[in-house]
Amino acid sequence: TETSATISWTTNESASTEIKYSLTSPASATTTITGTNNVTSHSMSVSGLVSASTYYYIVISRDGNGNAATSNEQTFITLTPPLPPPPPPTFNHTCGSSISVPQDTSSIQAALNAACSGETVLVSAGTYSENIVVPQSGLTLKGASGTTAANVIIDGGSVADKDVVSTKYSFTIEGLTLKNANKGSSAPGNVGLMINFGSDKSGSVTSRNLIITNNGWGIDIVNMNSGTITLEYNLIANNNFHGVSDDHYGSAVLSMRNNTIADNGITGYTEGGGGGSHIFRNNIIVNSGRIGVAKLCGTPLSSFSIQYNDVWNNPWGNYLNTGCNNNTSFAPSPGTGELSVDPLFVGGGDYWGSRLCYI
Repeated sequence: TETSATISWTTNESASTEIKYSLTSPASATTTITGTNNVTSHSMSVSGLVSASTYYYIVISRDGNGNAATSNEQTFITLTPPLPPPPPPTFNHTCGSSISVPQDTSSIQAALNAACSGETVLVSAGTYSENIVVPQSGLTLKGASGTTAANVIIDGGSVADKDVVSTKYSFTIEGLTLKNANKGSSAPGNVGLMINFGSDKSGSVTSRNLIITNNGWGIDIVNMNSGTITLEYNLIANNNFHGVSDDHYGSAVLSMRNNTIADNGITGYTEGGGGGSHIFRNNIIVNSGRIGVAKLCGTPLSSFSIQYNDVWNNPWGNYLNTGCNNNTSFAPSPGTGELSVDPLFVGGGDYWGSRLCYI
């Protein structure tokens, strides 16, 4: 082997077993080991050797009368250790082209880390067990051509204090499923899509054609004083607490269009920022555990533009002022085309099929 050898010989009468070996010749001047006496078949293992090396050895046997027989000097060569496996190929990206996962790099996070601002990461169908942190502004993450949101899945693995995707930068995300953030009640850390601009308090994020499900919270927006959040054509369903939680304020704008927000544990949408502008158009917000659309009492209704939505079957109220001594319902404004009817989902988890036509 690489570090050991077995040496065997025979004698014509019972005798002792002895080996002398060395990395240099003559072997008689160096290490000696002894073994069993009074045998004719002799065998000993030599260990602790240097790999890929030539050793010189002699064997000596003595009979019961002390007569010794010594072999001629022989050699053996220890084996060369196998080469270590090659390192994984290094992904070298040149700015100016998109990055494909898993064709160019196996993880979405590695692709985003390598991408340059303004570039797109395209993700092929499959399930990716990751908790993504967007590393810089101006990136786009989307399903590759020919995929659907249902077959490009980022699974957060219910890891404590980790969101499935989080960003503090301007960012576009499209055509993916974000699921299995931890189911805790606090955020960040339990959210499908966490948008937290931190000390910058400014940026723009577009979330389009996502499925956000089985998280603690669906989408959470915090620390936003300026910029625009665009949520469109998303399915936000079966999250433990809020479908969309929104703490934007100042001159920031939230535009929610053509989303289906259903079966979330507390609210479909809850507002906590007390300011900014809110545009709700053509959304279905149904079957929340408590409230369809929750607005802070102190936020003026004039900051909301609410039209052509179906808000239905939310037991505490479809549109409710919250944070008051006595929470009261409010009428959507301007309220054009508003409905409160069963959207007649196909069922079996298919929220897309309904009788409603978007305008």
